Formats: sequence, C-alpha cells, structure tokens
Amino acid sequence: MRLDSVIYLISKTTEENEIGDPIFTTVKREIFAEKNSVRQSEFYQAAAHGLKPELTFIVWKQEYLDEERLEFEKRIYDIIRTFEKDSEFIELVCQGISGHLIRGDARLDGNASLDSDFLLSGSETEA
Repeated sequence: MRLDSVIYLISKTTEENEIGDPIFTTVKREIFAEKNSVRQSEFYQAAAHGLKPELTFIVWKQEYLDEERLEFEKRIYDIIRTFEKDSEFIELVCQGISGHLIRGDARLDGNASLDSDFLLSGSETEA
C-alpha cells in the first residue's frame, strides 16, 4: 500500500462567543493517503441513489476522525461513505462539490483555520 497522496481532512467546530452567537471554525489536517478510482459497480449503485462518487482514498484508520469533507489538489470533496478495509486502514469514498476550489495561494498548514470564503457548507452558495 502506497500512501503517497497528500489530502487534508476538514472538520467543523461550533462554539459560542460572549453573547451567545455561534462561531463556526473550519480546521484542516494534512495526512497521507492512497488515491484510487471508484469501482464501476460502486459508481452505478451510488448513481441509483443520486450520488456521484469520483475518488476513493485509503488512510490509516487511526487518522480518520469522522470528518465529512476533504481537500485534494485544491478541490473539496464530500466523504459520502467509509469502509473499513482491515484493522489498520479505512477507505473514504468521495464526491466532488461543484464550484468548491481553493482559490489562489490559500494553502494552510496543519491545524490552521479556513475562512468561510474558501469553504462553504453544502447548503450555502457563493454570491
């Protein structure tokens, strides 16, 4: 197994400020993964349910903390399904989010936060 692709797992946290307003923070973590194509049978089964899986990534199970999104090559993907391959690895099946590219030189390190300008939730749209 060759974990030679860099991906960024994306998580969201919600906190409240002093007056009780929700503060949303998006955090990225860099990990290594093995990138694979989606199997043909999985593609057609998912299409029957309105999903369009594009890529799968195999990562160390201990590094995946139930994130719902990831970034790969400046594109944001929803993690639509996970599959435990064995006791050490988990497969993340991903679907690209239309129009969600990381702009310019917006490369962030480690646990840096993303601005909402770079990442919108699935129900929001860009103006």
